[in-house]
Amino acid sequence: SWPLTAEVDVDGLGRAVFCHSTPAADDPIYTRLTPDEDLTELFADVEADVVVVGHTHVQFDRRLASGLRVVNAGSVGIPFERPPGAYWALLGPDVELRRTDYDVEAAVAAMRKQGAPEGYLAELLEPPEIEHRDAVRDVTDDPEVVRDEDVRHALLGLELDEEVEDRRLHGDVER
Repeated sequence: SWPLTAEVDVDGLGRAVFCHSTPAADDPIYTRLTPDEDLTELFADVEADVVVVGHTHVQFDRRLASGLRVVNAGSVGIPFERPPGAYWALLGPDVELRRTDYDVEAAVAAMRKQGAPEGYLAELLEPPEIEHRDAVRDVTDDPEVVRDEDVRHALLGLELDEEVEDRRLHGDVER
């Protein structure tokens, strides 16, 4: 089993902690819309300059009032961003959120031959809309009352089959 965290000193950034969601757990959901106070509480025990995460598969780079920088590197395998591609972060001496084009259709064809689930392949070809503004518009007219649960559903795409979504959220689908 993989460890929950890895720590690396990154030139120009300092001590970086890498984890799926938080150093303590893989499942807390937060986005660039989550209030700083909530993130500060989630990362209260972190003794680092930067935390690099990926849980929601959407890139962001935030600095909390505490000074901690929280970066979501995005996702190479299940990006919830458009246009299709691999979303990742280059670290040092700063943070650069990047996207790399690749032949998504050829990758999907190869994965289809290996028996990859069609729902996953469809998401690679047409990732769910990800702009948080759009996600907010989908669930409420008032961004001040958006709950992370609402954003999660908007990010995952409401058209996803509940069983597939449940399996993915509980780690039963390979990432």
